[in-house]
Amino acid sequence: VDIDWEFPTAIGIACTSGNTCQRNADKQNYVTLVKEMRTAFDSAGATDGKHYLITIAAGASQEYVEDPNGSSAWIVQMANTLDWINIMTYDLYGAW
Repeated sequence: VDIDWEFPTAIGIACTSGNTCQRNADKQNYVTLVKEMRTAFDSAGATDGKHYLITIAAGASQEYVEDPNGSSAWIVQMANTLDWINIMTYDLYGAW
């Protein structure tokens, strides 16, 4: 399974007065989702002898990697659970 939740905590809509445009808990919710998937997939694999892959597409910017407290611990937890992470570098640009 490849999960393409590209920017957890960013809902992806223009923020207008009265709207909630971020859910700070979503990065940890993402970790929980992937850990639960890994547990279920490993259980299925123990039954049928297969290894089920879990991958994600991830943003490359510091804003994506850090949680609202400036920590990247959540992505380390993800990396310990996933088979691989596809980094979306097409969002990177600059005058270098």
